[in-house]
Amino acid sequence: MMMRKMMERFQDSPAAADGGLGDSMEVDGGGVNLPLLQERFSREYTKLYMKMAAVARQQSNYAVCHKYLSLTEKAIKEFFPGDSKLQLDWLRNVAEMRIQQATQDPSPTKIEPLVALLDKLEAAGKASLAGNHSLARRHYLLEGRAFDVLAKAFSDDGENIVNVLQESRVVQLNKMLGLPPSALPPHDEVTRKLLLKSLGAFKSATKAGTSEMNVTEKPEGMVKALTEMALFCDRALQAEEDGDATPLDTEQFPSVVVMYSLKAMKYGCRTAVQRFPRLLQLLELHPATTSDFKKKCCEVPQWMFIGWISQMLPLMDKAEGEAVEGILHSIAVTYPQAICYPFKISMHDFKCDDSAVGKQRLESINRLKASLDSKLVDDFVVALEQLNSPELAWKDMLEMELQPLMEQTAARRSGEQVKKIWRQIYSQLLDGRASQSTSSQSSSLYGTQSTFSLQAGERIKKFARDHLKKIEKGFGGKDGDKLVKMAPKTFAVACKELFDGMRPMLNKSSGPGLLKEYSPWLHNFHASSSDLYTDTIEVPGQYTGHSEPLPEHHVKIAGFDEKVLVMSSMRKPKRLTIRGGDERDYMFLVKAGEDLRLDQRIEELFGVMNGILMEDPACSQRGLHLTTYKVIPMTSRVGMIEWVQNTKPLKDFVQSALSDEERKNYGRPAAMQVEWLQKKYSNNYKVMYKKAPRSEVEKKYREKVQALPWDMLRQGFFKLSSSPEAFLILRSHFVLTYATLSICHYVLGIGDRHLSNFMVDLESGAAVGIDFGHAFGTATQLLPYPELMPFRLTPQMTSLIRPHSEKGQLRSCMTHVLRALRNNPELLLATMDIFVKEPLLDWRANAKKQCRALKMDVPKEESWYPKEKLKQAEKKLLGYNPAYVMREDLRSGHRNTPEYSSLEQILMGDPKSHVRASVGERCSSVEEQVACLICHATDPNILGRTWAGWEPWA
Repeated sequence: MMMRKMMERFQDSPAAADGGLGDSMEVDGGGVNLPLLQERFSREYTKLYMKMAAVARQQSNYAVCHKYLSLTEKAIKEFFPGDSKLQLDWLRNVAEMRIQQATQDPSPTKIEPLVALLDKLEAAGKASLAGNHSLARRHYLLEGRAFDVLAKAFSDDGENIVNVLQESRVVQLNKMLGLPPSALPPHDEVTRKLLLKSLGAFKSATKAGTSEMNVTEKPEGMVKALTEMALFCDRALQAEEDGDATPLDTEQFPSVVVMYSLKAMKYGCRTAVQRFPRLLQLLELHPATTSDFKKKCCEVPQWMFIGWISQMLPLMDKAEGEAVEGILHSIAVTYPQAICYPFKISMHDFKCDDSAVGKQRLESINRLKASLDSKLVDDFVVALEQLNSPELAWKDMLEMELQPLMEQTAARRSGEQVKKIWRQIYSQLLDGRASQSTSSQSSSLYGTQSTFSLQAGERIKKFARDHLKKIEKGFGGKDGDKLVKMAPKTFAVACKELFDGMRPMLNKSSGPGLLKEYSPWLHNFHASSSDLYTDTIEVPGQYTGHSEPLPEHHVKIAGFDEKVLVMSSMRKPKRLTIRGGDERDYMFLVKAGEDLRLDQRIEELFGVMNGILMEDPACSQRGLHLTTYKVIPMTSRVGMIEWVQNTKPLKDFVQSALSDEERKNYGRPAAMQVEWLQKKYSNNYKVMYKKAPRSEVEKKYREKVQALPWDMLRQGFFKLSSSPEAFLILRSHFVLTYATLSICHYVLGIGDRHLSNFMVDLESGAAVGIDFGHAFGTATQLLPYPELMPFRLTPQMTSLIRPHSEKGQLRSCMTHVLRALRNNPELLLATMDIFVKEPLLDWRANAKKQCRALKMDVPKEESWYPKEKLKQAEKKLLGYNPAYVMREDLRSGHRNTPEYSSLEQILMGDPKSHVRASVGERCSSVEEQVACLICHATDPNILGRTWAGWEPWA
C-alpha cells in the first residue's frame, strides 16, 4: 500500500505531468528515473504477492494462495514477460501449492493439475539450473516431492486417476517417464517409474546441496536435501516392514538413512535429532549399518544424543549395543549425571548370555557402571526411597517380591527364596534398628545399591513399633518360618488384614510434615559441610538434549527444606523443596512405589508432538502446544516430578468458584448415582451395564448434570479474570490447550481423566495434564469398570464455550492437531519403540492380567504386549474409527465377562443417533475422525454409566 501511494505521488507530481523533467525528476538535488522506479515498484509488488501466496499456502488457505498466485502471474505477464527467473519462482510456488494439496487430498481432481505443472517445471528447470547450486537443489527437491506424491496416488487409486486424466495429460506423463505417448502402462509400472524419477531427483538435490555447501559454506540447503532423501528412503523401508512390496531396490537404503540422518544431525538439524530412535530400529533390522552408524556418530556432538539415552541403554545387552556403547561411554565421561539415573533403571534388566558377544556386552556394561559409580548419588536415591510411606512400602514389597512366589502351591515354591525375600523386607521395615543400609550382596527397597548406612526416620520406626508383633505372629518371626508352607489364600487374607490395620495411620499422614521424620539423611545434608563425599550432585532435570549442556554452570544441590508436603492422593507422594547452590528453591514431587518411566516416556512423546505442532503451519499459527514438565525416574520404583508452579487441580479450581451452599451440594450427583444403582441394580455397575436401557441412563444422567450449576467451570474463569476481556483471553487459551491435550491424550490412549488429573495454569488459563498411570488403553482394558470415552468432554466443558458449540473453535483445533500428528506417524511410532525394547514393570504385570482375562498362556517373548499397544496407537494415526479401536482394548480385557456384549453395544453406539456408529471401521478424513471422537466423548449413554469417581456430570 505504501509503495503504491509513493508511486502515485511521483506520477501525479507537476514535474512529471508537464514533462519538464523528462524521465528524470529532481529530489533534493538528485534525480529519479521514473520508468526505472516504476519497474522497481512493480517487481517488489510481484515478490510481495508471491510471499503472501506462500504464507497462505503454509496455512492451507488455498483460495487465498491461488488468488495471489494469479495476481503474480498477471504482473509477470504485464511487466516482466522476459524474466525467466521470476517466472520460474512463480512456477515453483504453484508447484508447492499443488503438491501440498495433493498430499492432503490425493484425489484424482488434485492429481491432474500436478501432472500438467510437472511437465512445465521439468522444461523450465533444464534451461535455468546450470551453475546455480542453490536453485538446482530447490528445484530437484520440488520435483522429487511431486513425483513421490504422484507415485503414492497411483499406488493407492491408479484406476480412478487414469479415468480422470485427459489425453494430453497422459501424453505429458508418458513423456516425463520416458514412455511411448500412447496409453499408460499398468499402474504398478507407472508407480515404479514415478518412484525412480523421485529417487533420481532427490539424488540430484543431495548432490546440488553438497556443491552449494562447498561454495557458500552454509549447510542449511544441504541439510534439507539430506533430510528429504533420508525420509524418502525410510518410507520405502517402512513399506517393506509393513509387508508392502516396493518396486525400488532398497539394499542401500538403510545405510543412506543412517548416514544422511547423522550428517544432518552434525549440522544441528532438529528433524534429524527427533528421528534418531528410528536409526536405532534400523540397527536392529539391518545390522550391516552398524559400521556406518558408529563412524558417523563420531562426527556428531555427543550432547545431541542426551535426549535419547533411555532409548539407547536397553540395547547395551544386545548385539546392537556395539553401535551405541561409544556414545554412552562418552556421555558418561562428559555428562555423568545425565546418564546415571537411566542406567540405574536399565541395569536390572540387562541379560547377557555366555556367548562371545554376550561377554563383550557384559564387559562394556561393567565399564559403564564403573565410570558412573557415585556414593553420593546412590545415597541420595536411597534417601528418596525413605520418603515412601512405610505402609505402602510394606504393601509394595509383599505384592512385588513375595506374592509371585506365594501364588504357587507350598510344594512347588522355593522355601529358601521365600525366606531370603522375607528377611530383606524385615530388615528394611521391621527390625527396629536405627539405620537402613544395603550392602553389595543385597538391595534396597527397589533395587538401589548403597554402601552407606542411612539413618531411619521416626516414621518407619513408629511403623515397626506398631505392627511388628502382629506381623511376626502371622508370618513366623524374623525368618518367616510360617510362609514356607502357608497356603496362597491364607497368605492373601493375612496380607489384607494387616494392611487394613495400617490404613488409619496412612490416611492421617496427609498435609505438612517434617523431612527428618522420613529421611534424616536429606534433612542433615549440606553440600558445603559433607566430608563423606568427594563429588557434588546436580538438581535433577537440567539435561534436556535441546542445547549443549554446561555442567560447570548447572545448579548443584546445597540442601533441602526441613518441611515436606504429603499429598492426599492414594500413593501419598511428597513435595520436596531442594535448596539450590544459586540460592533458589526447586520443588519436586517425589513418588515412590511407582514406575515413573511411563510418565517420562509420555512427556518425551509430548515433546515430539510439540515439535510436530511447531512445524505445522496451522498449529504454530494458533499457538497449539502441550505444557510439559520434567520427569526423572531414579529407579524402577522411585522418581521425581517437576512441580508446576502457579497451577491448581481442575477440581479445586471448579470448587473454588462455588458458594458455600453450592459446595455442600457438590456431592449430590454422586449420591444420586449410588441411590439409583442401589435401588434398581443392587449397587452393581456390571448389572447396570446389562440391564439399564439407554433412555433411562440418559434421563438419569441429565438429572445429575442439572443437580449442579451449569457454569461451575465458567465461574472459575470469571473469578480468575480481572475484566471481561481477560475472561475471553483465558477461556480461549484454555480451550486451545484443552483441545490439543485431548487429541494428544487420545493418540497415546491416556485414561483415568478425572478432575484431579488436570491442572489449570492460574496465569495463562492453560490446561495441563498430569498422572499418566493409565496409558495406551489400559483404563478400558484393565479397570473393573472400563472407561468407554476417548477423552473428557463433559457438559461443564462444553458450557464454558457458550454461546459457541463444540463444533466451533474446539473442533477446529482438534482437527488441526490430529491432522499434524497423522502427517508424521513414523516419528511418533519410532519414539514409542522404547516400550518394546525395555518393557515397564507395570506393563509386564498388565500382560499377565490380560492373559488371565483371556484364559491364555503368557508368551515367553515379553515384547508381544507393548507391540500390541503400539499397534493400537498406529491405528489412531491411520484414521481408524475411535470406537473400533477402543473395542479392541475392551476385548483384550473383558471379552470373557458376562457384561461384554452389553459394553460393546454401548461403546459402538446407535447408527440412528451417533456419527461413530454410521461411519465404517476407518474414517474417510481427519474431520470425520474428530466428529466421531466428539460424538464418542459426549455420548450421555456412556457418561451416564461411568464410574462415579470419574464425575462425568462435572
